[in-house]
Amino acid sequence: MNFSSTIITLTKNDKEGFVRTLKSLTSQKYYFNLEWVILDGSKIETFSENKNKLAKFSATNNFLNIKHINMSDKNIFGIYQCMNYGLKISKGDSILFLNGGDAFFCQNSLNKLFQSNKNLKHHKAVSFGQAKIISKVGISWNFPGKNISNIKLWLRYFEPNHQSMMVSSDIAKDTPFKEECLISGDKFWKIEVLNKASKFNYLDFPVCKFYLEGFSSIRPNKKILISQIRDKHISFLRKIIILIKFLTIPKVYKYYPYFQKLKSKIIDFIL
Repeated sequence: MNFSSTIITLTKNDKEGFVRTLKSLTSQKYYFNLEWVILDGSKIETFSENKNKLAKFSATNNFLNIKHINMSDKNIFGIYQCMNYGLKISKGDSILFLNGGDAFFCQNSLNKLFQSNKNLKHHKAVSFGQAKIISKVGISWNFPGKNISNIKLWLRYFEPNHQSMMVSSDIAKDTPFKEECLISGDKFWKIEVLNKASKFNYLDFPVCKFYLEGFSSIRPNKKILISQIRDKHISFLRKIIILIKFLTIPKVYKYYPYFQKLKSKIIDFIL
């Protein structure tokens, strides 16, 4: 079967997050053949629970084809090793990473991203929208900001959330994730695909919800700090920022989202 788009989802022992993503995807309104590749690194009990949940939804949409893969059976571990495997086996004309816990913003988000990339012929193209950032302390904001007037200038300094990006498979598959990175591989992947894209389309409204609760959003521990300091791909300034995060006491760090929102507002004002 030919697929117009592929969604790749990584999940591991996160029942609540997986259900959130499952409900979000199955509520989408679209009319094209969609491949959903789920790379599940969960322990066997959680894997079985996820499989049972998927069985209830698999027959509800004639356009959706689900591939639920036990990554332990493949002997593939690590976030970016799994992402590269997903790229390798995906068959869609365009690809979007929506990991466990991530969600689309509304029922039409997937279709809007797809129609945008379809208009770009799914060839060396990237379509992306805003991400609604949602924090545990009860604040949220859009990224990029809703008042950004020069998105090309914004892209010189920042990258969209990968949950908000649909990338044509010709450049997505030609851009493997840097597996030696611990938590920054997606950042470099986004930079590379955007550089390879001959055209892009920015949707100036939210298309996904990003919850600040994942691996890359928590206060870095000693292991993460050391790996980031040693990572040759990370800039010196970024290493200083990671060191500051590490030295920030937990009681203070939980308010870090306020700083992130303020930074986003300042960027919004400048650009």
